Amino acid sequence: MSSSSSSHQWKHDVFVSFRGKDLRNNFISHLFRGLDQAGIYYFSDNDREDTGEEIPCKLLRAIRHSRFALIVFSANYADSKWCLNELVEILECR
Repeated sequence: MSSSSSSHQWKHDVFVSFRGKDLRNNFISHLFRGLDQAGIYYFSDNDREDTGEEIPCKLLRAIRHSRFALIVFSANYADSKWCLNELVEILECR
């Protein structure tokens, strides 16, 4: 983590990157419930469809303003250009 990040004001504790088709209605819903119970503020985009290649600005902002990123790999994660673009953005922010 860079020294400038210590003075950064984070909007979210964690940004969770996942393939919605694979995980949204099972593992991710349990993960989000657990984060809620632990008092961890996470970015959630319930209207998200990962069918396109471009990442909407709100997701880019959420990635940039999250203290941590959690990438949940699934069998089809790498089949999604959206997920791969998110991953690139996450890596560029760290």
